[in-house]
Amino acid sequence: VLLSMQRIRLAYNMVPLTADDPQLPDRLVKIADQPKVIVDLIVAMPASERTQVARMLHEHFGYTDDLEDSYDAVGTVIRAQLDTKVLTPLYEVKAIKKKENPAYSYPGTSAITILEGDLAALPKDRAGQDLVHAFINNAARWPDVVERMEQLTGFYFKSPRERFDEAVDVITGLAADIGLATEYPLVQSLQHSIKGVLHAEEPYMQIPSLPKLCGDLRAALDASVAEEKLRHAAEIDRATTEVMRIRAEHPSLPEEINRLADAVLATVNTYNEAETLSLVLANLTQVGKRLGDLHRAIKGLDQKPHDGRHVIPFRQVLRRTAVGGAPRQITSSSELAAYLEEIQIQCLEILQSEGIIVIDATED
Repeated sequence: VLLSMQRIRLAYNMVPLTADDPQLPDRLVKIADQPKVIVDLIVAMPASERTQVARMLHEHFGYTDDLEDSYDAVGTVIRAQLDTKVLTPLYEVKAIKKKENPAYSYPGTSAITILEGDLAALPKDRAGQDLVHAFINNAARWPDVVERMEQLTGFYFKSPRERFDEAVDVITGLAADIGLATEYPLVQSLQHSIKGVLHAEEPYMQIPSLPKLCGDLRAALDASVAEEKLRHAAEIDRATTEVMRIRAEHPSLPEEINRLADAVLATVNTYNEAETLSLVLANLTQVGKRLGDLHRAIKGLDQKPHDGRHVIPFRQVLRRTAVGGAPRQITSSSELAAYLEEIQIQCLEILQSEGIIVIDATED
């Protein structure tokens, strides 16, 4: 009768015994079996407590079904709601959090700690009178518990976490360019705003702004690339022109010097195609370095001794006479003769400066 009225619960060796179990009479009568039978009283709840729990479950957990009149049955419902709405998602959140980028850890660390403290106020038993009373006595906790859990699940299981991850990828992927863009205030301001959201403990309200901030940051870096290329355009043009001039004045360059000239032009091409600030500045430096290597190689070629004699190409002598010279207009043969005599004097001075003694071949 007590079993059918649900006033007691029976178990034999931890296995439930029901009223229609054919072994029930033997378990209760046999002296050897009696110590293994456990009788658990099912205590009825006062109506006022049941009403209070029903209201709390409805307001905070959205549970609307009718509650039975025993502590065990009500405690089972409470534990099931806590498992579904708090414990299970909290476990999943903590599992995701272990995979976070240590430089920009996911938000909610303190919220998780608080939630674990709130849940620790409940007894470990899955049901029963103690659990029901603890649930009632901690009524003030549950609105905050539910709100914190909704914030965490709203971040971890929905688009905010994807936006957060994308922003982390942008900041880390563009770190080199951002570090080089110290002269661009907009770039620094935007990356400061993004990092402010990523480092916040509860950035839930600011996370929707991350996609636009990241887009603005990319646009600002693109603008800095365009500005740097404009700033150094003349320098790059001079490098290309210098290679063309050297090849025009030295039609038969040795292979190793030709490779140096090709390296300058290849680096200029890479510079022109570069789309990031780090690549632009790195290739700009390389252009200067490789052009310097080419100049040193040409200087060594011009000064290279042949058969014990110091040879200076005539084109080099004429080029050096033109340095600093003002344009002039020659209108007569006498003016041309005077100009050629002037050039001859300059050539002799240059040759003498190189330690070469010029002897007139017409003299004895």
